[in-house]
Amino acid sequence: MKASAEKARNKLRKEGSTPPAEHLDEREKEESTMTTRERQLQIWRQRSMNYYLRNRLKVCERDREYYQKNREHKLAYQREYYKKHHDELLQKYKDYYWANLEKRVAEKRARYYVTIDSKCENCGSTENLERHHKDYSKPLEVVTLCRKCHAGLHLWNYQRS
Repeated sequence: MKASAEKARNKLRKEGSTPPAEHLDEREKEESTMTTRERQLQIWRQRSMNYYLRNRLKVCERDREYYQKNREHKLAYQREYYKKHHDELLQKYKDYYWANLEKRVAEKRARYYVTIDSKCENCGSTENLERHHKDYSKPLEVVTLCRKCHAGLHLWNYQRS
């Protein structure tokens, strides 16, 4: 059945028409409803991610140089922004706090009741150790990770979702 659907899809594409919905898989259905601008953005994001993954060290070095060169300007801008939007930022912080109360409670309990191991469970590093909760409903079950592995884990989880 799948092979015949694939043949029908390819035949319609060769003729220059879009296959009907019953011949499309889920990814193709999503792509067929996308506008040209959305497709271009999706392609651009994928290329950017691929470039970053291939040239990570170069990108980090470039960002570090830019930050050092523009540090004072950036700090001045941040101070002005904070003064101008203080009430909004405070309200967002409070909203986030109450929306993620289980997370805050788990972090607080772990901070007081669980000691950090002497090394990262992922790479074995002994510097910049942090606690990581796999499940916030179990606040005392934490994994000790270094800052680099912890950030990498959250980045990997973000990219998967």
